[in-house]
Amino acid sequence: MPPVPLARVIRSGLEESVHPGDVVVVDSDGAIVACAGEPDRQVFARSCMKPLQATVSLSLAPFNFTAREIAVMCASHNAEPVHVATVRSLLARAGVPEDALRCPACGSTLRDFRDSGRLGCDRCYVSFDTHLRDLLRRLHGSSQHVGERYESPGSAGGGDDPRSRLLELRAQLRRAVEGENFELAAELRDRIRVLE
Repeated sequence: MPPVPLARVIRSGLEESVHPGDVVVVDSDGAIVACAGEPDRQVFARSCMKPLQATVSLSLAPFNFTAREIAVMCASHNAEPVHVATVRSLLARAGVPEDALRCPACGSTLRDFRDSGRLGCDRCYVSFDTHLRDLLRRLHGSSQHVGERYESPGSAGGGDDPRSRLLELRAQLRRAVEGENFELAAELRDRIRVLE
């Protein structure tokens, strides 16, 4: 059975959109009381589970939440400044340092990244997105890549000897400082730190 229309948006008397889906209501024993569409369809719930997850947090936490905190717990967001500030406030009130944030895929923490300079897996880029963007802004003045492509030591054009590469970067740093090109100097300094 295909999904059935659950909601229709009417604007100025015209149907603007139809939102299909499946709905099922069960009693405390799990027996179906009512349904529309296919009650046995398996779905990947994703963000629609957030209000249910938040309900547990709200009922167990030893303090009251602001409307803004409840909103950020119940919905997806794009890490806009107001959202980041709200999440940081929640973490602080719960006594959880930001460094304890953990990638759900590999278990790496933000502290692990800060200590090693390495991420644990490709999902870490998503888990620590806001922190990585902040770091890139501090290091490079922007979180958008511009300029040359990084070539790892040993790659074509990257030089075979890491010590030679380090010496070359130090010479470039010296020239950048002498030429008062401090943005380039900061970038070179950070590249030297990675190699050291």
